[in-house]
Amino acid sequence: MNTEREIKCGARMEKVKKDIETELIVIIRHQMERIFSVWYDLDLDIKIQIQRARIIWNHVQNLLKDVYIEERTFYELYEARIKSYKKKIEDLHTVLQTTPEPVVAGSWISQEENLSQELDKLTKSKINKIEAYKKLKNEERKLCQKLNLKEHRPINTEVPLQNDILELEKQVKVLNEEKERRQVKFDAARKELLTMLEGTEFLPESPLEEEIICNKSISTLTDDTFEALKDVSDKVQRRKEKLVGKKTILIETLTVLWQNLKVPGNKRNEFLSKHADFSLSTFDAIEQEIEKCKAIESGKIKSYISNKKTELAHLWDECHVSQPEREKFPYLHSTEWSIEGLEAHKLEVDKWKNYFSKVEHILKKIDKRKLVWDTLNVLEEAANDPNRFRSSNRNFLNEFKERVELNKDLKDINKDIFEDIKELETKDGSKFLYNGEDFKAYVDNQNAQRNHKKENQKVKKRNEDSFSIKTPVVKTRLRRTSSVKVSKSTQPQLIRSKTLYMDNNFKTSNQSAKTSNQNSGVHKRQFVQKSKDVNLQTPRTVNFSKTMNFSQTAPSKFFKPLKTMSPFSTPTIKRSKVAPNTVAGMTSKSSIRPGYLLQKK
Repeated sequence: MNTEREIKCGARMEKVKKDIETELIVIIRHQMERIFSVWYDLDLDIKIQIQRARIIWNHVQNLLKDVYIEERTFYELYEARIKSYKKKIEDLHTVLQTTPEPVVAGSWISQEENLSQELDKLTKSKINKIEAYKKLKNEERKLCQKLNLKEHRPINTEVPLQNDILELEKQVKVLNEEKERRQVKFDAARKELLTMLEGTEFLPESPLEEEIICNKSISTLTDDTFEALKDVSDKVQRRKEKLVGKKTILIETLTVLWQNLKVPGNKRNEFLSKHADFSLSTFDAIEQEIEKCKAIESGKIKSYISNKKTELAHLWDECHVSQPEREKFPYLHSTEWSIEGLEAHKLEVDKWKNYFSKVEHILKKIDKRKLVWDTLNVLEEAANDPNRFRSSNRNFLNEFKERVELNKDLKDINKDIFEDIKELETKDGSKFLYNGEDFKAYVDNQNAQRNHKKENQKVKKRNEDSFSIKTPVVKTRLRRTSSVKVSKSTQPQLIRSKTLYMDNNFKTSNQSAKTSNQNSGVHKRQFVQKSKDVNLQTPRTVNFSKTMNFSQTAPSKFFKPLKTMSPFSTPTIKRSKVAPNTVAGMTSKSSIRPGYLLQKK
């Protein structure tokens, strides 16, 4: 093969030589002539020309060598690729157990392209076989787990053979057939079981029994599953036989009572048709009917209806049902003790029990709101009490914070209640009533009454403030009768005393107080002092250079004596024949209480 290749290469080279030899020689000769012409013009020595010519020839040789090296490298690269492709293809043929195709003769480039395509084809075939095998193996594993069978063979991590794939396909097919057979058997047994269970309210005792009864599809179809199914069927059969015997006895007892009470046949048939199964509710209904008939027979129907009336009234109170709504019940004031009345009371009780279960969460929030509302009203009443400052145990700041917190809680509770009512009305399509009234309107009325009450309290307080209060003059012991000099630089001081004053020209209303604050000038006040031993003295006149305003003074109960009264200017006191240390300080109803005096330091 190498000989043929060399022959072909030699023939190709001869052809190339013939094509370019003449042209190449002509080009080289022409270029050398041009170079020699340049050297001749330069008048170079012949030795130098020969030396330069040799250099040129060496360059040409080196260039040809470089070209040869590059081409040789390119050739070796292609040769290595082709060898690698052939090795990989050979390995894949061995793994896949396939026969390799003969190599098509051609150039290196065409051979490389053909080998690359063949390698891709074999690689895809390998991947497809592995995926197909894994898919079949997963299906086999699931079927074996469901049927509790062993797998055909462990998972092959290498490339599966075609025979392995075919055997695995047969195994999966057999397992699917076995699964279908067991599923049909299970469905038939389960259908028979459900027929027996119908109307018995049987409760499963194990997770497997629960899966068999409640689920349409079961996770396993093993022998244990069929044994459990058989056990459940036996249990249900025995239970049903007991229930049939028990129901027969109860129906016989009820039939005797019906005959004694002469109950019509249509009512008997209607009752029996409604309770034809063997559920617990059916037995409860039959037993209740027997008790009812016995009560009627023994004359106890009256107590039954009375108990139902009491229970119904309690439910109405819990649901805050209005009186007009209660009057709609036809047997509310009835004194007829009949079976129809008892049944009507039972239906009404059941109706309001269901309603209470729906609105219980709303009613609890309404009760919570009522507690917050009542507490807030109590605190507001205490805040508006005019005698609240007489108690020394009151903490006004905490009471104010508590009122603010209660107002916030009240808003949040109202919001929650309104949202729950809206959701309930949207769900049921009926209006929620609280004592026969829309709850939002009920809350609005409460708020309106509260605001009206506050306005009335404000008006009442303004009316009380508009009246004057006359303070009696208290007698004070006089120490001496000589007059007192008061220096202009001396500031007046408030001290406690039993001396009271009377302001003959001072108006007590708020409007007159504001007017007196706005006017400028000197106000003259007359203070009268009375002693135990001396008659009414000559009034002392005090001139103030500025208007005295006590409208913003703290309440009298909490007013404390001050060393210096900065709002006052230096008073000018006229001499008169009045006992010393008896100058009373001015005040009004809304400012300093009586009992404080202006005295020299």
